[in-house]
Amino acid sequence: MLGAAFYSLQVAPTAEFTGEACNRNTLISLENLIRDFSDTAALIAQLDLVTSLDTSVAHLAGALACPVWILLPFAPDWRWLIERDDSPWYPTLRLFRQPAPGDWSSVVHSVRAALADALHPASASEEAPFNKNKTEVKVPPFSADMRGVGNR
Repeated sequence: MLGAAFYSLQVAPTAEFTGEACNRNTLISLENLIRDFSDTAALIAQLDLVTSLDTSVAHLAGALACPVWILLPFAPDWRWLIERDDSPWYPTLRLFRQPAPGDWSSVVHSVRAALADALHPASASEEAPFNKNKTEVKVPPFSADMRGVGNR
């Protein structure tokens, strides 16, 4: 998508699922920068937006008050309530729900449209709903002395 770079926060053993996308240069894996949840939190803080299924990474992004979009199945966990696209738990969260069981294509289409709108607002006066100063995600400069920060 023009104006966006995509990064994976997925770690092994399921990281191999993202391997094909990484090989096509459509997804940049950050797996080698993640040793623990504090590393994940540091990376999330550098991203404009996290998109995810209902995972610990999505909850971490919400808890950090970072923008996060969650793709939900037709019958989601109770915490997401019903007929809402927001959450009382995380004010920076937006929900994308399946309109019918198994219909992920509609959810992905809705996320793509929302991302396109956010990256390219209809009018110049509109602001993107997340990190208004960036159009591309930047990977933070990690160094050996940053490892362990927050683990003390």
